[in-house]
Amino acid sequence: MKLEKILSVIFMSVFICCFAGFFGLVFNIFNPKGLSIMEKMEIKKVEAVKPVTPEVKSTEKITPVKKIPVKNPEIKVTVKPPVYVEVKKTVTPEIKPVTQEAAVDKKIRLDEAKRLFDSGKAVFVDARPEFVYVERHIKGAVSLSASRFEYQYEQIKDTLKKDVLYIVYCGSVTCHLSDFSAEKLIEKGFKNVKVFSDGWDEWHNAGYPIAGLRVKKEAVPGE
Repeated sequence: MKLEKILSVIFMSVFICCFAGFFGLVFNIFNPKGLSIMEKMEIKKVEAVKPVTPEVKSTEKITPVKKIPVKNPEIKVTVKPPVYVEVKKTVTPEIKPVTQEAAVDKKIRLDEAKRLFDSGKAVFVDARPEFVYVERHIKGAVSLSASRFEYQYEQIKDTLKKDVLYIVYCGSVTCHLSDFSAEKLIEKGFKNVKVFSDGWDEWHNAGYPIAGLRVKKEAVPGE
């Protein structure tokens, strides 16, 4: 009897629970404020992405260039090319010193110079500086120094005859002042010009006639 009562009690409890659950479920379904048993699935709309056509490359607007109207189309503007003026550089001719090699055709040595001196048919020209000439020089010689040739020439040019033989000398065989003064005489129109290449040193060492402020009368040969 006890077992049957227990079973009947369990059965009645299960029945009451099922009935109450069913009744509650029906009430919840029809109640707008009821609890949701299953989550509502939201369906999102997926927008289709349109492919970009190759023609549409940029959204930037291109502003067309406005043409500037020409008021007078007949007037044509011509641009002349630049004119280049050629500037010629003035070349100063180089003055080369006259060497004894250049005057080789009119050189004479000591013996010939002494012979021409004795003949009295030649004029000796001293090409050394003036102060050296004033001190001592070949007797009868005139001074036409290489450094002041033009000035001295203007002073004595009226006394110089172009048909006379002129023998130019300076210090020694290594001195070229005589070559310079000889060339200047030739430029002035004197054609008969020679260079005494041995110069003053050889003439003085040979004891030939000399003159000047430092020469004593008694020491001058031939006096």
